[in-house]
Amino acid sequence: MFRNNIAGNNRIASRCPRRFGFAVSIGTIVTALVVTSPCVIFAQSPLTIQPSTGRVGVGNTNPSEALDVTGTVKATAFKGDGSQLTNLPLPVGTDSADVQIYTTPGQHFWVKPLNAKQVFVYLVGGGGGGGSGKRGPGTGMGDPGGGGGGGGARSSASWPGAILGAQEIVQLGTGGNGGAAIGTNTTNGITGGDGGSTMFGSLLRAGGGGGGWGGGVTVGEGEDIRSSEGGPGGGGMEKGGDGAPIFSSALVPNGSGLAAGGGGNGTQNPSTLGGAPSFGGQGGLARGTPLNGGAAGTSGAAPTAGMAGDSAVPNESSGGGGGGGGGSRNTAGAAAPGGNGGNYGGGGGGGGASLNGGNSGAGGNGAAGIAIIVSLF
Repeated sequence: MFRNNIAGNNRIASRCPRRFGFAVSIGTIVTALVVTSPCVIFAQSPLTIQPSTGRVGVGNTNPSEALDVTGTVKATAFKGDGSQLTNLPLPVGTDSADVQIYTTPGQHFWVKPLNAKQVFVYLVGGGGGGGSGKRGPGTGMGDPGGGGGGGGARSSASWPGAILGAQEIVQLGTGGNGGAAIGTNTTNGITGGDGGSTMFGSLLRAGGGGGGWGGGVTVGEGEDIRSSEGGPGGGGMEKGGDGAPIFSSALVPNGSGLAAGGGGNGTQNPSTLGGAPSFGGQGGLARGTPLNGGAAGTSGAAPTAGMAGDSAVPNESSGGGGGGGGGSRNTAGAAAPGGNGGNYGGGGGGGGASLNGGNSGAGGNGAAGIAIIVSLF
């Protein structure tokens, strides 16, 4: 009736009809009973039974579950919680969403969920780093602190799921590094790094903020700020751009273009000539309560650092506050650094200037951006 299949563990039904029999003994009477099994029991080919595991395979010879069917199952009802069933249609009137959030700088791959009807994308670019302050003699008009980095732009758009590709590249913008402290006498500060753009394929972009100029760096006429797709970075003694509307129909189609906060400027040395450090720019213009920029440091014989800008709630598509500017030092010794930008996309604060013999203040780092992709079914 049966033949061995796999190492004696599986048995596969073959020809039909099949007969099998057994003997029944009652006292001295022995009766032979022969049963003919109907063909329908053996209609599946192969039908595999594993006596050692208790598994049954229909349409396959190596079942991995108690009942493993290769093919379509037809039934009038099912029992159980169904928690592991997939690709089931939603009841009428039921809404569901798939949310993917990216906060690590670099390249990622978004895969469109099956049956997505509408896809919403929210992006924030990386913030620019603050420039470091100048190290100099402190004579004449004094030595300038570093400029604050610009905040990253914010963009959003939506599309019907049907027109999007099966996969899109998500490029998450990194925050620009702050300019390094200056350890050589009579040397200008270092300009902060630009923030990286955050992109959803070729469809949407949120530009990164410009890095703040290093203190004392010579700029041309009309170049006191460093323009970028996000907020502009400030020149020496200039605050980075506040969280203000930045819009480019060419680069940000259908986007709101609201920037995160820029960093505050570092202090001039000596500070008695003016140019006190500033607070970081306000960010989060896309939310009900804007995020505050970091407090500015203080200048003098014991300067203090600028504070970091406020950060958005984790996974919130809002721009963070800019870092505060660092204080300068009017005696021998090091100046103070600028504060870091807040999440997401806040610009770093500029570092304070120092006298020859002491390091200037480093610029604060800009914060990385964020990408949030919501698919509705």
